[in-house]
Amino acid sequence: MIYPQVCSALEESSIRASVETALQKRATYRFDSEETFFAYLDLMYLLGFDFDRDADKEWVRGTLTDFDLGARTRLLLVDEARERARLAGQGAART
Repeated sequence: MIYPQVCSALEESSIRASVETALQKRATYRFDSEETFFAYLDLMYLLGFDFDRDADKEWVRGTLTDFDLGARTRLLLVDEARERARLAGQGAART
């Protein structure tokens, strides 16, 4: 788990700001539970605090705003794509 390492390197004000950002995004992306709020916060720490605005990850915004899908499903799709990219990167590093 990387969170203790990441958080220990941040000032308390930065951690609070990340939570405030996630709370703002909760309304934007219609997260309807604590579970989806914390899943988004997890993704922020894994992908970067503004990952949903990253030009290299435009697909993320499209997935998060596909309101035909439930909030949990949208977050799972983003997380699964993140994990596939991570594993593909590991495979490329070995060759």
